[in-house]
Amino acid sequence: MKKIPISMLLSIMMTLQLQLVFSASAATLYSQDFNSAATVSDWKQVNAGDGNTENVEVRYKPVLMDDGAGDKWLGVDMTTRNNSGMWLKSPSFSSYVADQTDYVMEFDMALGASSGDLSSSLEIDTADGYLLKLQGSNSSTDWYINGSAEDKLIFATNGSTDGNTSTSTWYHYIITYKDGDTHLKVLNKAKTETLYSPNVIISGTKAGKLTNLIFKTGRYNANFEIDNIVIRT
Repeated sequence: MKKIPISMLLSIMMTLQLQLVFSASAATLYSQDFNSAATVSDWKQVNAGDGNTENVEVRYKPVLMDDGAGDKWLGVDMTTRNNSGMWLKSPSFSSYVADQTDYVMEFDMALGASSGDLSSSLEIDTADGYLLKLQGSNSSTDWYINGSAEDKLIFATNGSTDGNTSTSTWYHYIITYKDGDTHLKVLNKAKTETLYSPNVIISGTKAGKLTNLIFKTGRYNANFEIDNIVIRT
């Protein structure tokens, strides 16, 4: 039997030790796949004016959508939305990430505004501002990143609807908050193509504490669906 050199053994042992340390240090702070009906109750319709008072009218009602094969995700009931806009807000992960904590947040999302709408946006808010804000534009496929017309996502579809089903394209989002900087990466849902490369984006805050995820629209033509939210260290 051929003997393995001691130097090689030491290298293998060190590599394994580093892998164990890395695995032990990583932790999932929050996860949500929306496969339970109770998850809808986390989302509230609120008045567009103040963003806090729950509105009793049924506008953009949050619902669980089902592909018929058992997979569920959160979307909006598009049959009830033929009116002015509405906000949907979820504070469900607000207690899981402390101030100044470095973390990674991932989720799948389909977002669209079929006629182009500056009032439509998706915000991930923090105690002192926002971590990420995607804002609709005059183009039905372009979404500005944190208020910058020069820094934007260009989606493959305009997010029109077919009955109660959105035609918005799903994308996988990876947001890394580290040492006060926010990095954004966006891929197709299969994670085989990159729409937006790793980049430090201008964040509205330097604090790590998350508070809400909010979908806003002042018109009735915007679409929103989300699934597989994970926050980890």
